[in-house]
Order: sequence, then C-alpha cells, then structure tokens
Amino acid sequence: MKRAASILMALVAGGLLAGVAPGARAAGAATPARQFVSTPCAVPIPGGQDANIHCGWVTVPEDRGQTNGPTIKLAVAVLKATGVHPQADPILYLSGGPGGPSLHGDILAWSADYAAALQQDRDMVFYDQRGTGISEPGLYCNQPPNPLDQMKFHPPGPLRLPSSVSPFILACHDALVAQGINLAAYTSAASAADIVDVMTALGYNQWNLLGVSYGTRLALTAMRDTPRHIRSVILDSAYPLQLNASAEIAHDFEHSLNLLTSGCRADPACHAAYPRQEEDFWDLIARANANPIVVTINDAAGKPFQLPVTGDLLLNGTFVALYSTSLITQLPFIGDRIAHGDVGLLTIVAQQISEAFSGNADGMSLSVNCSEESPFLTEQAVEDGAVGVRPEILHAKIGINDAASLAADQAICAAWGVKRPNPIENE
Repeated sequence: MKRAASILMALVAGGLLAGVAPGARAAGAATPARQFVSTPCAVPIPGGQDANIHCGWVTVPEDRGQTNGPTIKLAVAVLKATGVHPQADPILYLSGGPGGPSLHGDILAWSADYAAALQQDRDMVFYDQRGTGISEPGLYCNQPPNPLDQMKFHPPGPLRLPSSVSPFILACHDALVAQGINLAAYTSAASAADIVDVMTALGYNQWNLLGVSYGTRLALTAMRDTPRHIRSVILDSAYPLQLNASAEIAHDFEHSLNLLTSGCRADPACHAAYPRQEEDFWDLIARANANPIVVTINDAAGKPFQLPVTGDLLLNGTFVALYSTSLITQLPFIGDRIAHGDVGLLTIVAQQISEAFSGNADGMSLSVNCSEESPFLTEQAVEDGAVGVRPEILHAKIGINDAASLAADQAICAAWGVKRPNPIENE
C-alpha cells in the first residue's frame, strides 16, 4: 500500500476508487527490447528538478519464458546526481502497491531540497513497474457505473479485495485479456527481472534499492533473484515474502491502535486534551456504523453524490493514516473533531480520497496477490489471525479474517486465472 500523503487519506481510505480505463496493449516491435529510448518528460516534475530529470522508455519481454513473445514498455525517469563526482551506483526507488504509480506518484515528493542528501552523490531512478502508471500496458479497471459500488470493488486493507466476485472484476479481467495481456506475467519475480533490464539499459552495473511498502517485497525478490547487481537495500517498511499479511493485518492494526492510545495517555498534553481518547474513538465507530455520516462529494466525472461514511470506513481510514508518522500524532484531534460533528473536515477528506486512489493499477494488484499471497492462505492462518481481535475491526473487513472472506478471496483469484505460484514465493 502506498504511504499516506496527507490527512485526506486518514479517514475514509478505500471508500472510493476513481477508476480509469484500461491501458492500450503495447506494440513492442518498434523498440528493441532492453534498450533505453530517451523522450521528453511528459510527467509532473518534482520541485526544482527541471534541469536534473531525464525520461524515457525501456522495452522488455512481457513473459521471459516465451521466445520472441510480446513486449511491454516501462516508463523511466532519472534524477541525475548533482555533485561534481557522483558515485557510479544509483538509487532505484521501488513504489508500493502492488499497482502504485511512481512517475505520477511517489517521485513528486523528491524535490531538489528533499532529495539533496542522496542526490548529491548518486543518480536516483524511478520507474512505473509493469502494469502500473504510464507503463504500457496498464492493468487498470473501468470505473463502476455507480460510485458507491466501488466500495464493493475496492474495500480497504492490504489486498483490497471485495467480499464476493464482483462483476466489475470479471469485466476487468475480460477487458484486459481481450487486449492480449497475459495476466500471469505480472508478478514480483517478473518485476525483479525488469529491474535488471531497466538498470542495465541505463548503463548501470550495480545499484542500491529503496523499497517502500510493497516495494520492499519487490526488493526482497530482487535480492533473491539478482543479488550480484545489488550493493545495498533500504526496506521501508519490510513486507517479507513469507508473511501472511492479509490474515495477520487485523491483529497488527489493533496492536498499532493500542500503541496510539498508550502514547496519548503517556503524553501530558494529549492526555489533557483527550482524556477519553480510546473510549471516544470506539464510541464514534459504533455511532457511525449505526448512523453513517453522510457527506456529498463529486465522482470522477464531477457529478455530486452522497457517500455514507460508516464506522467501518473510519476504521479503514485510520488504518491508512498509521502509515504516516506525521499523521499519527494528529489522529486523536481528527477523531475528536469528527465525533463533534465536523462534517466539513470529513467532506474534504472524502472528496480527495476518491482522487488519491485513482492511480492504482488494480489489475496489477490482483495479479500479484493472486500469484503470491492468496494461494498460501489457509483456514488455520485466517482463524489464528482473528483470535482476540476486537469485533469492530473484524466487522470492518480489514484483511481476511473469517472463512467467508477467505472463500471469496479464493473465488476471486480463481476468476482472475493466474498460475499457481512456485512455493519459493512464500519463503
């Protein structure tokens, strides 16, 4: 999952996902595979980086198991080192997700000032992983006709999977396959192989990896598959291959909430301002589930509609907020304002959250999860993950925590139709 960027992602994350149309099938024959072709930058440029950024494409095989098979195009941007004597090994940034864009997403944080400490000595490389961003093809799903239906299509949590095989998922599958896209070719192992092709096409022989969230899983896969090219790795924050994240996330979320509560209680100013922070938070969740807070926002086409914000959505928004250390200290204040009827704040949040998630490539997310996470889930793991967890969290469907959600998850992946994974993907 991508790191939360603002308060806007703190309260109703996953409530809406403004969809975009599936990307066109790449015609790879025009560019030789594994070569970098420089192009003008057609992406937003981080502040102060205009003179430093270089953009282009690298064409790679869609399926490396096929000889002379289809190719895909990966969009690349390099922030050149600013120092006089830069090191030869760059830093490669790996975005989260799966499915998160880099060139219209995470790179924007790397302004000249923010990147200075690293960019002084090294080039910084960003690229849209296969199936994401402006790389071609993009594994994007059409927006459901009713914006509220997107909550069924994209509920929150690590896997963002619905409670049943939504017709939107089936329609997305059919649309992507009709373009000739091999959904089974969009995996972490394939993306790790892309890293070598991209970096060698750029002229690098060795590099350093900086992975964020799902990007850490991709970094770990690259460490396993192509270690000789890797000088060092930063994992922020580690998502190990063997982790049954969707089964354990509810327990981990409650643990984080408990840390937030104890931290507020131990801080004199926080405790004085919110002496009943824990009790008031759970009371707000119960009240919002019983009587959702209705806000009016615009859909992707600019048409207003009403969104009922339930306690479940508030919990899932809190889940996302905990990804950002800058937001954690604000959560007691945010919860207090909503509890006191600050619908204006919630409206702003709801409006922008519907836009914040519009860039995620949901087909890519499904291909990765159905190839690497879902096949390794067991009933016992799901049952164990729910032991002792507050019923409100289980009700909010954060992760997969009961037999029904496990069965739905398995049905979704059966419908998506990717291959059974190699057991190494869980080791």
